[in-house]
Amino acid sequence: MNTTLYYGEIVARISGKLYSINRANDYEVLLKKDMSFEDMLCDISADAGRVFDTFEDLSGEHFIDWRKALDHYADSLCSFILSGRMPTMADMITMATKSMELSRAECLTKAKAVL
Repeated sequence: MNTTLYYGEIVARISGKLYSINRANDYEVLLKKDMSFEDMLCDISADAGRVFDTFEDLSGEHFIDWRKALDHYADSLCSFILSGRMPTMADMITMATKSMELSRAECLTKAKAVL
C-alpha cells in the first residue's frame, strides 16, 4: 500500500481539522499575546505536518494507509488541544506514532479478513 502524501497536503488536512475548533469556540488555549488565532493554527499545523511527514519518510512501512493515519493524527491533535493543552513536539511525535500503529492495525485486520 503506497499512499504517500506531500507535506502541503498533510498541513492542509491538519489545518482544516484545527479550524473546526474555531466553530466550536474552544480555542482560547491557542491564543498567545503576540499571535492571532490564525497565526497560531498555522504554526501548530506546520509543526505537526513536519513531524508526520518525517515519520512517513523514515518509515518505509507498507502496511499503513497514510491518509487514514493522518486523519487519526489530526483527530488526536484536535482532542489534545480541546482538552486545554498546547502540544509540544514530543506530544506530536507520540500522536504520530499512535496514529501509524492504529492505521497499521486496521490494514492488517482487513488483510486477514480477505484471507
